[in-house]
Parts: sequence; C-alpha cells; structure tokens
Amino acid sequence: MNFRYFAGLPIYLFIPLILVTIYSALWDILRPLGVIPLAIVIVFFLSGILLSKRKYLLIHILKPYVGFAFVVTLYILASYKQWLPYAYDIKIFYDASFILQQAVGFLVLFITVLFFTSVFMYNPQLFARKHFASWLVIVCYFLFTVVGYFFASASSAVTGAPIESLGQYFSIGTLINSELFITFLAVFLIFNHLRTRKSQFFWLLALLIISGSFQSSLAVLLAISLLAIPAQLVVVGFVLGLVIVVPTSMAFPVELFEFDPNTGLRSMFWLTGLNDFIETNGIGIGFGTEALQPQYYAIYRELAILDVDSQFDRFMTTGMHNTFIDVMQRLGILGIGCFTWLVFSAGKGVFRSNMLPFDAWVFCTLLLSLSVNVALSINIIFGTSLMLGWLHARKLVLIDEMRDSGQ
Repeated sequence: MNFRYFAGLPIYLFIPLILVTIYSALWDILRPLGVIPLAIVIVFFLSGILLSKRKYLLIHILKPYVGFAFVVTLYILASYKQWLPYAYDIKIFYDASFILQQAVGFLVLFITVLFFTSVFMYNPQLFARKHFASWLVIVCYFLFTVVGYFFASASSAVTGAPIESLGQYFSIGTLINSELFITFLAVFLIFNHLRTRKSQFFWLLALLIISGSFQSSLAVLLAISLLAIPAQLVVVGFVLGLVIVVPTSMAFPVELFEFDPNTGLRSMFWLTGLNDFIETNGIGIGFGTEALQPQYYAIYRELAILDVDSQFDRFMTTGMHNTFIDVMQRLGILGIGCFTWLVFSAGKGVFRSNMLPFDAWVFCTLLLSLSVNVALSINIIFGTSLMLGWLHARKLVLIDEMRDSGQ
C-alpha cells in the first residue's frame, strides 16, 4: 500500500499529529464539546499505530502499559460498583457521572504513547531537520492561541470574568499540552540545529525570558545546565532533588504557604492525597470521588487550583497537582507500582552512553511535569505522551538497529 508523504512522515502519521496539535491548542474551545473531538483524535491515533510498518517493535514497551490499563479498568468497575468502602467512608463527595471524565486520561494513555512512539520511530530526526512539520506545529500553536484569546475575550465580555493580557498567550506558561509541544520543539531545534554552545545558550536564555511560570522556567534551566554538566549527572541530581523536595514540602505546608501560596497549596493537596492513600490502607479512593477540604485561606480564592464549588462554601476540591500522588490516591499500591514501572522503563535508556543530552532533558522535564501537574488529565496527557513516546522511540530504534546488524 502506497501512502503519500508530508514532511518526512506518511499521511497516516502526519494527519493525527496535526489533529492533536490543533486539539491541544484549542483545548479551551473544544473542551465544552465533550468526548467527540477527543474520540476523533484517538481514532486517528489508532489508525496510525495499526498502519505503521514498524508496529511490531511496540511489543517491547507494552508490558507496563498493559498492566496499568488493567488496573485502571479494574478501578473503574470498582468505582461504579462502589466496591471501595474505605473511600466512600472518608469522602464527602461522590458522583458516578464523573468516573469516566476522571479516568479517560488514564484509559487512553497507552494509545497516545504508542502513537507518538510510532511517529518518532518512523523518523527519529523529524524535528532536527528543516521539515515542514515542525514549523507547521509552531504556526498552529500560535494561530490557535490567538483564536483562543479572542474566544476568551468574547466570553469575558459576556460573563464579566477577568482575562489575561494577549502577551500571556504567547508565553510558555505551564507544561500543558500545547505549551509542552512548543517547548519540546524549541529545545530540540536548539540542541540539534545550533552548532555552538554559545548560540545554544543565547536561544535557551531567550526561551527562559518568555517562560511564564516556575515549572516552565525550571524546564529551560535544565536544558541550560545540560550544556555544561554531563547528562547522567543532571538526571541523577534532579531525581534526587524531587525525591527530597516533595516529601519535605508536605511536612511544612503552612510555612510554604506563607512563603509562596501556590507552592503551599500544592503541598497541602499532596498531603491530602497521601493521607487518603494511608486511610484506605493502600487501596485508593477510585474514580468519581473528590476530596474536599476546608478552605485554608479564602483570600486566595482567585487561584484556579482552588476550584471552589458553590454548594460547598467553606470547602474546596483538592486536585493533587502531582501525578504520582494522584495515581497513588486513586489506584492505590497496584496503580502507583504499575505507573512508576511505566515511567522508569521509558527513562532507563537515558543512562546509556549513546543517549543525547536532549534525551536527559526530556526525561527530567517529564518527571517535572508529573511532579507538579496531574499529567494524566486530558488537558496534559498529550504532552506527557509526547515525552514518553520520544524516550521509547530512542530505545526501540536502537533495538531495531542492533537486530538489523545481527548483534
């Protein structure tokens, strides 16, 4: 079967890549439309995977994803049947209609990761060359963020809600889908397109200037550090830093809140998730449940992460803002075991001698996103899958080359 090619990719991989870029950039507009736009993207993803000529290689990465999907499916069933008695005893809020909404990112993870793995396996240097695809993704991102701005402006005029400045829409604010796409592309082009460390440093510094949040700034700083420090050392140091910082922050949530309300609230949420895990004896609270906690400081209600429900005037929902803790809270020991296996099976290739500094940056940025976001929620899942797919593809291409050479 002959397929037409665009930008170094067959059309069955190119079209889904553009669709997911548009879906991510137009997230605020498409979200109210429900499952249909997402279903279209997922169908194209599945088609791209099945038509890929190298799909046989994907079997090497399937085990942790199959295990994770099994646990997710089991907990969806248990949530519908309310087989998690500990969870419902300690929760204030439960609604079965929220189960699929909360679980959809968990469910589609293996599909989205396999798609991006297929893309990068087919053309590992897709974005290193001056191909049309990389620039089309960038143009789509900026075009649809402008559309998103005018949509938000019109909505603000009707509802009276405040709107950020137009400049905010052109900055790399957080590591969500579309902004993570553009950060990935920018750092990749800098590492692979610019020949001198000085020019790489200059453009990374420019990227740092337009970073609009601590997490995006830290991602760029990681890239800058890799210009001078060995990749393996950066990875080890960053992993150790996360292992120390996250648990320590949960021990001093109030003190952190007084220093930085955003960080303090996150540490409170992390502590809530850990307590739920302990109180359910490691079983987890499942889906369709929301942990509600007293509002610590009402003056910070303008922060989006409070998400205060009108029927609970003195309570707020506590989204975990940490994927590992979110998985631990919802899926218990089984879920966090499978998910940790999944993440580190993708990243273990970073320590091979032939891995590039960019690979180390992807792994560290993946861990950063997982540590400060619920990266399996549908507005972040594609960025998460992009990075996992890159790491898997690097490893699988090496396996394929060794097989072809008879090693």
